[in-house]
Amino acid sequence: MAVSKKTPENAVKDRVKKLIDEVCKRRGLAYRIDWHAGSQFTTTLDATGVVAGHPFVCEVKRFDTPTQPTARQKLVIREFIAAGARVHTVVDEGGLAYLRLWLETLEPRYPHE
Repeated sequence: MAVSKKTPENAVKDRVKKLIDEVCKRRGLAYRIDWHAGSQFTTTLDATGVVAGHPFVCEVKRFDTPTQPTARQKLVIREFIAAGARVHTVVDEGGLAYLRLWLETLEPRYPHE
């Protein structure tokens, strides 16, 4: 039986998931994130969610080669920003550190009814 190896991008996504889970649990921040995969999700980014009342999206790229969002992803990023979501583009360790800083300094908001 062959063991499947994680892709470099999935390894980074696992780090992002772990970071969000760790910081939110430690700070007592409620969160909900949907992770999307595959070509059927061409109109969104890798993850959409809410942390402590703040909508956000993530686009995650592998760290082992210089990779940036595609033209389509850049368009979607601009649309999410225009709609008021925080966008995290995690393409290197700096992007991961920025996500941590955002989570560590986020001020909770009460949910909308």
